[in-house]
Amino acid sequence: MSRTLLHRVGSLAAGAVAAGGLYWFGIDALLSGSVGLSLAVSALLLLRVRRKYPDKLTGDGWTDSRWAGVSQAVITAAALLGLLLVPVPAEYRFALGLLVILSGFVGYVAGSLAEMERTAARESEGENRQIPTLDD
Repeated sequence: MSRTLLHRVGSLAAGAVAAGGLYWFGIDALLSGSVGLSLAVSALLLLRVRRKYPDKLTGDGWTDSRWAGVSQAVITAAALLGLLLVPVPAEYRFALGLLVILSGFVGYVAGSLAEMERTAARESEGENRQIPTLDD
């Protein structure tokens, strides 16, 4: 089996286990499926970064980490504090918090991956390409 196929199967299995586990705890199927999908997509994206851009896993130091920290802090605060007073049972609050955190994480990783691929495409084109200006 190829590494890509193993990553896909593992990610989908992790998402299915998460969705099944939440459903087993009494969370409705749509919310459980959404959490499972978010987990599967985040795992797929992280494994793609690991496979294609292993040098980008740790970031570039404080300049990169501060923005990652800000985005994740806001998402975590929204998930934990924003859902604190929502009048739902504790199990649903947990599932909703997971959904918010995983959705935000998918957005962050997808944006990072888009920038990595954009940078790689620019580097492969070469340094001496012409950039169009308004005067042309």
